[in-house]
Amino acid sequence: MARLKAEEEKFEQLQAMRQKEEKDVADLMRRKKEIQEQIKHETQQQDEEKRRREEQERKKQEEIDKMKTEEREKQLRLQQEAERLRAERKNKEQENKLRMEKESAEAAERERQAAEEFERDRQAAKQAAQEKQIAEQAKRDRLAAEQAEQERLVAEKAMKERLAVEQAEKDRIQQEERGRAEAEERARRERAEKEAQEKLRKEREAESRKQRATSPPGTGLPPGWEKKLDPQNGVYFYIDHNTGTTQWSPPQAAQQTKVVGPSVFTTKLKDEPTMPRSSGLRRSNSSPNIAKLVTDDDEGHAGYRMPVLDRTAKPRERPDVIQPAEPVARPVVTEITAAKLRGLQPVYGSVVRGLTGLQNLGNTCFMNSIIQPLSNTAPLAMYFLNGIYRLDINRQNILGHKGEVADEFAILITALWTGQYKYVCPRDFKYIVGKIADRFVTYSQQDSQEFLAFLMDGLHEDLNKVKVRSKTKEIDTEKLPQDVAADQAWKAYKTVNESIIVELFQGQYKSTLVCLTCRKESIKFDVFMYLSLPLPTSSKCTLQDCLRAFMKDEKLTGDSRWFCPRCKTKRDAIQRMAIWKLPPLFLVLFKRFSHDGVWSKKLNTSVDFALNGLDLNNYIAGPKKRPEYSLYGVSNHIGTSLENGHYTAFCKNPLTRKWHKFDDTLVYDVSQSVVRSCPGAYMLFYTSVDMKFGV
Repeated sequence: MARLKAEEEKFEQLQAMRQKEEKDVADLMRRKKEIQEQIKHETQQQDEEKRRREEQERKKQEEIDKMKTEEREKQLRLQQEAERLRAERKNKEQENKLRMEKESAEAAERERQAAEEFERDRQAAKQAAQEKQIAEQAKRDRLAAEQAEQERLVAEKAMKERLAVEQAEKDRIQQEERGRAEAEERARRERAEKEAQEKLRKEREAESRKQRATSPPGTGLPPGWEKKLDPQNGVYFYIDHNTGTTQWSPPQAAQQTKVVGPSVFTTKLKDEPTMPRSSGLRRSNSSPNIAKLVTDDDEGHAGYRMPVLDRTAKPRERPDVIQPAEPVARPVVTEITAAKLRGLQPVYGSVVRGLTGLQNLGNTCFMNSIIQPLSNTAPLAMYFLNGIYRLDINRQNILGHKGEVADEFAILITALWTGQYKYVCPRDFKYIVGKIADRFVTYSQQDSQEFLAFLMDGLHEDLNKVKVRSKTKEIDTEKLPQDVAADQAWKAYKTVNESIIVELFQGQYKSTLVCLTCRKESIKFDVFMYLSLPLPTSSKCTLQDCLRAFMKDEKLTGDSRWFCPRCKTKRDAIQRMAIWKLPPLFLVLFKRFSHDGVWSKKLNTSVDFALNGLDLNNYIAGPKKRPEYSLYGVSNHIGTSLENGHYTAFCKNPLTRKWHKFDDTLVYDVSQSVVRSCPGAYMLFYTSVDMKFGV
């Protein structure tokens, strides 16, 4: 029993072990299944992660491809835009070229019309002269008082003819290049006419030798003599048909006649001065045109012998004949001809004199903002309005422009001061400026300071009274007192530069250089037309701050080093600027623009400047002081750069003594506070003299 019980227990143990093993196997199988499921799940997750990464890579690649496509499209658009801009620039250049050609054609047409008008006036004057000659011939026996009055009228007419000839000479100079071919053709025709006249003269001279002329009975003249009245100056002259000569005095007063060459005679009159001629008088005021008189009376005097005159020995004016006294020394008030008036295209309207606007021709506000302050410069305006500039104009100056700048500026100033126009068009003036300076030929925006420099220099050279420019020796001022050295430098400058621009606008400054190695000091005195003052980077400053910055010591180093005459090499140096002498009219320019490549940046620093009572004597290093200055003009620039700004001007009218704003064609009153508070002041025009105006 015990054995069976032991076996039964053993069997139960085996059964328990088997159940345990089956349970372990089941656990292992479940664990295996869980592991397999976990492996399968992880595999699925890895596959999903792989697919997700592949999807991300695909999207990223798509984005990269899209960016590349957009970049290519952007490059294409930029290329197309560049092509469009180039095409627009080309079209604009073509339009500018066509416009310039059109303007040239219009200018040529205006000149042609002016020439036609001058020819009509000349023909009318010629007809009037002929009618007057007939009237004078009928009235030659009037009383002596009437004769004297007639001589006065003839003298006035001679004055007008001389002025007309001067105007014709001016037109001839302006059309010289275009008229060369015509001049050659005219010269050829004149040579042919002279040959024909010479042939006719020889034929008549041969015929006159066959028959001897006799004087009309009752004249009291020897045989072969004739008495005639010169219609130009109302004086009788005498013709000797025996010798073919003329003279002012009767035959008994004539001096000995001598033969100069074959058929050429010279006659010296009793009253003829022995001094050489210097007045440059024309034939109409000295000797009559005998050839013309004989030709006109050919039918009634077929037997007359046409004289041949030596014009180099023609008689001077008789003392008893009234002649115009120094006509070139009389200024004539500047007038606007019909042709010039058409070029100005004025818009009529009654305004205060000097308050006429200027039309903007297309970015020409820079020019208008300079012309208006100069127009309100009373001494300069009166100089042109009264015609005094004609006495100083220098058309032979090789540095000038044959007087074209001065002439056109005078016309423009005259139009601005007529009081008849609301505004005028400065197209002719712009054309002359562009013809001389290429940078002003287009209609792009320009720097008004550069235009001011060009205009002032052009006016100075056109009005320079120095006809012969002699070489000036460099003055060694090292051992001279500063006031003596400055005076000598100024006199040397005036020997080749003397004009109203120098008289009104030019001053003198002292430049000092000090070598930092040997302390060598060099002092020079130079001339300035205006002062370009630096602006601080702060938001606000005063005019005195700018002057102190201008006079501040500047160190010259690097490429700017000074060649020291004592060290015989380039050295670092200190440069010091000082005002030595101020002009009556003081121009101040502010350096508002800095350039970065082709673009410019503007300093919008507000400058506080005085309207009246500006005392600058503390800034003058020389011994000569100036009275206090008063502001009469401001040139303003509104905008962020030179390329996209606009220019206006404030001017104090010398007649009304009130401030006005000139915005191209618009002109209106402004207060002093507006003038002083303007943030865009670019140039200041000061005067130390009373701006009295009277024309």
